[in-house]
Amino acid sequence: MDLASVVFDEIIERDFACWNAMISGYAKIGCMKKARNVFDQMPQRNVVSWNALIDGCFKTGLIVDAKQLFDEMGQRDLVSWGVMINGYVKNCCFKEALTLFEEMMVENLELDRVVIVSALCACAHLVALDLGKEIHGYIEKRSKFKADVILETSVIDMYSKCGCVRNARKIFDRMVREMFMLGVP
Repeated sequence: MDLASVVFDEIIERDFACWNAMISGYAKIGCMKKARNVFDQMPQRNVVSWNALIDGCFKTGLIVDAKQLFDEMGQRDLVSWGVMINGYVKNCCFKEALTLFEEMMVENLELDRVVIVSALCACAHLVALDLGKEIHGYIEKRSKFKADVILETSVIDMYSKCGCVRNARKIFDRMVREMFMLGVP
């Protein structure tokens, strides 16, 4: 990052890509003070800037800072929600992840694979079977998620950890049949 910092300092007109690359770079190596310093120096921030800093906070265990940044964001996108929910799960803050996930559902926001997998993982750890079933129903109703092995594996894991082995087995068997019909080895 030292060389990147030197190059960055030489750039006269910095665009979002330059600023965000520096934030992401510092965050990836765990230098959150430097990442925050770059973030604070930005004349304007976009959602990518916020997401990069929040993600870095989670990766370095600064969970309270991540939440504070999320709350301060003027505009959020699907990635913002995914970074938060996934960050909570990776830091074993399962209740917080599900609280935020339920907020997403109340706001009727479209879910993506990252958010769903993270929420199912939190459900599995908290044995939140009812919410896990609701998420499974959400997946089943949307064709873009059909035959998604990662999602189906997450559903199987959730049902297994919640003690519903029969449901887990039913999904597993269906997955195997579908893979066989598609000729997947």
